[in-house]
Amino acid sequence: MCIRDRYQRRVHGRGGLKDMLMTVVKLTYEHAKNLGLYVGLYKGLTYILHKIHLKLTGKSVRPPQAKYYALLAGIVCGYIVFRKETAINQQLTFYLFSRIIVGGLSNLAKKGYFPNLNFFPLLTALCWAVGMFLFEDDPSTLQPSLKTS
Repeated sequence: MCIRDRYQRRVHGRGGLKDMLMTVVKLTYEHAKNLGLYVGLYKGLTYILHKIHLKLTGKSVRPPQAKYYALLAGIVCGYIVFRKETAINQQLTFYLFSRIIVGGLSNLAKKGYFPNLNFFPLLTALCWAVGMFLFEDDPSTLQPSLKTS
């Protein structure tokens, strides 16, 4: 049984109101704890990287370098905080991934690599196309909740 299905069963499945409320509280706590930990670690690491840059160069970090420090801090902190595959981490990662794809495509269009389009319709068409292809090609690769819907 995949993580998402266990999550769905715990929140929407059997058990009394008390069990469901406790599950919601636990999942909410995990969500808040992970996001808070990520922000704290990320801010701390970017601060340290900026201080190292200042000490080595004698200059403050300018935007061209700052984005690489943000990338490095994002990789390190994302791995530390979200590496365990839980229902909450999976949900956050999938949400973030979809937003990043649209934002990344818009960023590339803004820089002239693509025509300036609304990428959402293209993304949704691609998602549905690949989903249906996987369903027909090898349904075992999809999460059970996706196969039944």
